[in-house]
Amino acid sequence: MMRSFVVYIIMYFALTLSTMAQAKIDIIGGMSYDWGTVKPIESPLKTRIMITNKGDEPLRIYEVKPACGCTTAPIDKDVLLPGDTATVDVTLDLKNTDGKLEKMVSFMSNDPVTPTARFKLNANVIVPLSKSPNYLPFGIADVGSEAEARMIITNNTEKDITVMRVVTTPLNLNINIDKGTVLKAGEKFEVISKMKPSKGGKFECAVTITTDNIDAPRLQMSGWGKAKVANNNE
Repeated sequence: MMRSFVVYIIMYFALTLSTMAQAKIDIIGGMSYDWGTVKPIESPLKTRIMITNKGDEPLRIYEVKPACGCTTAPIDKDVLLPGDTATVDVTLDLKNTDGKLEKMVSFMSNDPVTPTARFKLNANVIVPLSKSPNYLPFGIADVGSEAEARMIITNNTEKDITVMRVVTTPLNLNINIDKGTVLKAGEKFEVISKMKPSKGGKFECAVTITTDNIDAPRLQMSGWGKAKVANNNE
């Protein structure tokens, strides 16, 4: 009876110890990184994530999955013995980004408690010139009749920005902004564009504005609409 009890105790502790032995992923420095306030000209942003195994079994990294707009170099070590460290270099593209940005990098591993560890990337992207909406909405217009679209450009800086050049496509697109136009610091400017579609169907336009601001040397706008022939549903 006593012998059976001792065997039971030994098996119990052996099972408990084997259960306690496990891999444990830990990201050095915390689960997030914040670049703070940045400008698009600083793109791409870069940082390095360092991972360590705080468990007492080998940690296996099965996959490193970055969010859209974010890329990672291959992890330099995908099997970490207890106490080992691995690094991943991260690059974040700021293209077409304005305002607060949040992206995730996910680490899938054999950590039984945290099989997917998510590392958060933050930045506040300040664009010198922002636009609303993002395109020129002409809507539906009759062929041969004038179609109009409006957009608000906001100067988010503390200095005036001067327009140096304006290029429009097609040539019959008229716009109320030209060389020498001053976009006042901290103010909004309403862009009014007009054009006459010559045939039915979808029509498009593009505007490229060159400025004297080194952080926003160019501002591009695109627009589209649909033209219909009179008394026709095209």
